[in-house]
Amino acid sequence: MTSLSQGPGFAGTFNAAQFAALVAATYTGQWCYVDDGTRLTPYRSTGVEWVSMDLTAAQIAAGATGVAGVSADGRVLTPAGAVGAGAALFARGASASHTGNTTLTQLIPSVLVPAGVMTDNAVMKIDAVFTFTANTNNKTYDILIGPTLGTAQSIFTRTRAGATAQLDALCLLLANKGSTAAQELVTAPTGLYSINSTSAPTSNTIDFSVEQYIWVTGTLANAADTVALRAMVVVVYG
Repeated sequence: MTSLSQGPGFAGTFNAAQFAALVAATYTGQWCYVDDGTRLTPYRSTGVEWVSMDLTAAQIAAGATGVAGVSADGRVLTPAGAVGAGAALFARGASASHTGNTTLTQLIPSVLVPAGVMTDNAVMKIDAVFTFTANTNNKTYDILIGPTLGTAQSIFTRTRAGATAQLDALCLLLANKGSTAAQELVTAPTGLYSINSTSAPTSNTIDFSVEQYIWVTGTLANAADTVALRAMVVVVYG
């Protein structure tokens, strides 16, 4: 296969079988289309994995007019006006589960946060629903942000081990505090919708002036159990 071109041209369209043979490390920073017979879905290689940007061709073509687009080096951009109105960087309704081993596992592909989308006083709102086996074994999920999974900062993690606990619905607000590299996570102590919290916001130092990724992982103490991400939405207000 010839090298995929970078940028908004997206030269290179592949079916599912062809795409499965593309090694992400070979195409770092490059883009392609995957044709599922119904629509073309753009993917970008992080060098570790292929990430679906799930934009329609019309949205990509309209980038210059403020709908959504890509930069010259192939990064997805959300126009400034759209960010102020609440730009959905990511939305997933399909469930993604982990079971069968006790290894830390990504539940979904990492989500790109383009450089500069989180301005000095912007807020990122993450809504997520997790479910897990109702028993006393530990089931852990984690939401992290960083350039790689190994270097990402955890913004929220929770271990569930209740015999009757089966679902968590999270509302996380990550607020830049006058800088693209200084945040507070403003949320209830458990991450759940709550009132009368006695916990102060936690601090993070994620540098949103450069490209970052959101990672969602699950870990099990017992391989027979299951932890699942049932739905997730990431929105930026700036």
